[in-house]
Amino acid sequence: MEKLIRKIIKEFVNSKVSFEVIGNVGNLINEDINSVDLNIANEVISRKLKRINPFTGSFIDKKTGKNKIVNFIISPTKHYIERLFRLSEPEYQVSGKSFDPKIVNPEYLEGIDLLYNNRDKLAEQILIGRIKDGDVVQITAADGSNYHMIVKFYSQHSDLENFKLILFTQIKGVEFFDKKYGNKLRLFPNTIKQ
Repeated sequence: MEKLIRKIIKEFVNSKVSFEVIGNVGNLINEDINSVDLNIANEVISRKLKRINPFTGSFIDKKTGKNKIVNFIISPTKHYIERLFRLSEPEYQVSGKSFDPKIVNPEYLEGIDLLYNNRDKLAEQILIGRIKDGDVVQITAADGSNYHMIVKFYSQHSDLENFKLILFTQIKGVEFFDKKYGNKLRLFPNTIKQ
């Protein structure tokens, strides 16, 4: 037995084996989404973010009368972008387990525009302490469109002046199925003049 083990080890050490990392299962593209549509969405979102990032929101402190500013950078996740095409997935189609005729696909920039147009409101919520570093917040459009998104607020450089808004997921037409997001914020889509 000992000779057999030595022989196997010797063969393994002398064999020419190479290993190459070619990806990660978590990063694979959802095969149900048309790759052309996904590429177009990525391009539209990328161009918008290049144009607006970074941007600022301001809030006048009622106690001091001083104008305070918060800098924002929006960063969508792959999952957030894939959720633009929720209805392409079999589970959301007519015979699927998550089918609901009220669900519609959001517009490419719907969530980004909602945050950008409410940058002053977001700054206020941060500066008054309602939203803190690391909070995961469900943001809902207050215009009746039934649009919802999940955003993580990540303070960069450990201060209240710089926040990265990480967009995790979105849904339109119904509320999220998982009710674990306790921190909620309702925003009106067109609050800032552009």
